Amino acid sequence: MVNALQLRQEADRLIQEAGKRGPAKQAVEGAYRNQLLQNPLLRSISRSGRF
Repeated sequence: MVNALQLRQEADRLIQEAGKRGPAKQAVEGAYRNQLLQNPLLRSISRSGRF
């Protein structure tokens, strides 16, 4: 019974840790967000003839 409780606590800890965003994931999300923001801006510039 005690062993089952320890395993459950370890599983809960691992699940919580896996849900955290590490530096690599944050960098990828930031680059993707920047790309999404730039695409409409570049399209609007190219349509206006300023590009």
